Amino acid sequence: MSFIDVVTVAKREAKGDATQDEIEWLTRSENREIWARALRSAVHEAQEQIEIRREGVERARVEVAAGLLDQRGYRAIADEYDAWIKKAQRYRLGLEQRLAEVVSQTQAEIDRLRVAIEAHRASSTSTPSDADSRLWSILDK
Repeated sequence: MSFIDVVTVAKREAKGDATQDEIEWLTRSENREIWARALRSAVHEAQEQIEIRREGVERARVEVAAGLLDQRGYRAIADEYDAWIKKAQRYRLGLEQRLAEVVSQTQAEIDRLRVAIEAHRASSTSTPSDADSRLWSILDK
């Protein structure tokens, strides 16, 4: 799956529109980091859209002051922005909350693995194998 596809799926999952197969793919341990990156990208994209629209309203305000746009035209642009921004901010907040959840789940999984590796090292009574040494070296980082 390409990164663009992951971003699309992550957006749908955050809105509750992902399929069960997509959810299962995202929630696999090996996919969590790309899921988090996709959510970060989606948050950034949403913020960019907010800024672009805000700049459009500001340009319209300048055009009114310069006599290039009448008050009615400005009001239409501002009203459309006001209606849109509420939805956009809720959407961005939803993405940010989902990102925080994914990062928290990932950290919890890392913590569980660390505890398991520490228990494995503590219970070892023989000379560690190369695999054990590599595994335990993770704890020393």
